Amino acid sequence: MSNAFVSPVHVTLIFLCSVYNVKIMEIDEAQLLDFLLGSGMLSRADAAAAQERAEEMRETLEQALVGAGILSSDELNRAVANMTGVPFVKLTAEDITPEVFTLIPEPLARAHHTVAFAAHGHTLEVAFLDLEDRPAISFLEDRWRVLPRLTDAESMKMALLKYQKYLKQTVGNAMAQVAHDVSVPFSDTPQDVLQAAQLQPVSHLVDLLMRHALSSRATDIHLDPTEHGLLVRYRIAGKLCDSMVLPPSTATSMLLRLKFLAQVPLSEVSPQEGRFRLEGEAGRALVTLASIPSAHGERMVLHLIPDYSHRAGFTLEALGLHGQSLENVHHALAQRSGLIMVCGALGAGKATLLYTLLDILATSDKNIITVEERVKYPLRHIVQTQAQPEMGVSLVAALRAAAKQDPDVLMVGTIDDAAVATVALAAANRGILVLAGIGASSTAEGITKLQEVAPPLSIASVLHTAIGVSHVRRLCTKRETYQALRSELQSIEEVADPSRILAALREGGAVAPHTPWKEISFHRQVPCEKCDGGYRGRIGVQEVWPISRNMKEMITQHTDLQDLQQIAYDEGMLTLAEDGIYKATQGYTTIEEVLRIAAQ
Repeated sequence: MSNAFVSPVHVTLIFLCSVYNVKIMEIDEAQLLDFLLGSGMLSRADAAAAQERAEEMRETLEQALVGAGILSSDELNRAVANMTGVPFVKLTAEDITPEVFTLIPEPLARAHHTVAFAAHGHTLEVAFLDLEDRPAISFLEDRWRVLPRLTDAESMKMALLKYQKYLKQTVGNAMAQVAHDVSVPFSDTPQDVLQAAQLQPVSHLVDLLMRHALSSRATDIHLDPTEHGLLVRYRIAGKLCDSMVLPPSTATSMLLRLKFLAQVPLSEVSPQEGRFRLEGEAGRALVTLASIPSAHGERMVLHLIPDYSHRAGFTLEALGLHGQSLENVHHALAQRSGLIMVCGALGAGKATLLYTLLDILATSDKNIITVEERVKYPLRHIVQTQAQPEMGVSLVAALRAAAKQDPDVLMVGTIDDAAVATVALAAANRGILVLAGIGASSTAEGITKLQEVAPPLSIASVLHTAIGVSHVRRLCTKRETYQALRSELQSIEEVADPSRILAALREGGAVAPHTPWKEISFHRQVPCEKCDGGYRGRIGVQEVWPISRNMKEMITQHTDLQDLQQIAYDEGMLTLAEDGIYKATQGYTTIEEVLRIAAQ
């Protein structure tokens, strides 16, 4: 039992894959050809040869030029830089410091061939091989004014290698030293397994991994066993990125420690779920653990949920609801039964709005119960339950049990199948006020998704309010007022109806009754010492649908998404984009932010 369970190891960081053969920014081929010919970078004979190859090989002009050896990818990147007006930079190792390049998580930098290389005040210069990868680092715009630059493959390869060398010297070597000190008995008796999970070096190893994930802005950590060790992947900005590989011996100890923290059986290798709290340098989080057996060992996913339990509760006004939309939500909460549905994409703010509604409803004379896959935020004076698959309690089973507890209000975190929908609708039909979330990018899509798992007649009989949610970055109090350019007004008109926005502004007393649209002022960010790049936090945008008799009839007829949207529109509902533009006129956000969510 004294034999070492974990031998001295080193952490193997996944190194740079080839950065060559990446596509450049997509531009009009005719314009590119004219530029290359006009600048003397390309002869007419070479141009003809490239066009002939492109036609024969069914390639783009850029692929043909590179494939035929006429131009290199770097030469094309320089041409694109000149055409677009984006500066071209040649990086050297001395140009970049760890404080700057670590602003972009390494897995994200590697996946999108992008690196931050210079910071000046609130301005950050970021180099790309392909400008179309810029949306991948949009999270930086919460804190920085990002200036894109184009570079060549050699510079990018050097920068990423330096980044990974830095990670190996810091995170990798630290993990290696900790793993070297781990000594766990071979025996799998309960006492020895418990001892292994409580060893101090193992605890340090897990803490280091979790801090690294939080600082990388990861929402999930995937621990995948393979033949060569434990592959660690982070989900960052919605995308799964490889981070590192841990040797099998170290991985076993780490998984035991995580199960110990989540208070699940240590020796059992079966589908398990648990949770624990985490406090790190990058912030606080609730961590939910889900594990399943796999061919090469136990696979585990850790979901990192921001911990807001120490904060004061939100209000509907603070979330961004106003005017008629706010009145419609209050009217919905005054109902004693029926269904209030909150629709939004992942991370759009469904849970925040649902919990805010519950907080408003929570009084001493009400019995309020929630049923969720996982309880996200603890709420006082409310019974919060969650599914426990490991004990045979599915979400629908938990929902059925909660419905028998004489609730006045019942909240269902997510309706995602017919069984859950049936129980929720039945509860709403027999005198319970049901609040439910559904994953959808718009209110109309949410209703159509509900129609896919429940009879339209049942939906129409109980649904009285549907709310679509999203969010935009909130401007700092130090901001600049300006009149929008014609091009900006045209961009707004492509996603919203100015007359409806103007009517809402007049109704709320925000503008004089006869103010024309062209005189409406907007606001832009002004970076200062109190904010990050001119923004501080986020504010919600919402569309609130009171379900009218006409809409109920259309739901019964299984009307498609576009027709439902048109009905709500005709009845005066502000769309998400229109609500966002309304907030842009009030100084809460910018036109650019609203156009960004409208394009999603």
